[in-house]
Amino acid sequence: MRFTNICRASESITPTGNTSSLFRLMRPIKKYSTQNDLDPYLVAALMSQESTFVAEIRSSANAYGLTQLTPATARQYARKLKIKYSQRLLTNPDANVRIGTMYFADTIRNLGSVPLALASYNAGPTPVRRWKSQKPDLPQDEFIDDIPYPETQNYVKKILSTTEDYWRFAQMVAYVLRTWRNLPRRRGADGSVGAAPAPRARMPA
Repeated sequence: MRFTNICRASESITPTGNTSSLFRLMRPIKKYSTQNDLDPYLVAALMSQESTFVAEIRSSANAYGLTQLTPATARQYARKLKIKYSQRLLTNPDANVRIGTMYFADTIRNLGSVPLALASYNAGPTPVRRWKSQKPDLPQDEFIDDIPYPETQNYVKKILSTTEDYWRFAQMVAYVLRTWRNLPRRRGADGSVGAAPAPRARMPA
């Protein structure tokens, strides 16, 4: 398979969102996802939906930053993490991801599943607990299709779909890099053998 074809295939499954910003944020995403036993691709998808990876963003609901934390939630979790709280934590990428992943992990534990936690992130915990109590034995996929708020249903489906997109994209990037490392070495004008040129796949804006 030609390298240019590999790059085109990679671009065809590039997930939505600001991918260059995602690459810059992958270190804290992986670090704090691991600490909280979360799928980093799920966390990235949540951040893409909530903030499009814009650290300084503020919503009309007074939620801030990459994981869209309210000041009350950030203050509560900063206390748990023994971090001195200030408003600047909300838009600090590392602090926001650290607090946000802990909050999201707690929400999953409290509600019992990722789809329930995602629905709560969008609609709030009260309606989600009501839906859960009304149909406690509903399978996960049926629960998602049964969410009565169209915005929340679409929100949950979008994040789960983007999670899969990010995973596939990561596998393709890894394959591209492995293929490049195995390309034949080129011989210079002086007879020396050097590495092949690094791949220059076009990245989306």
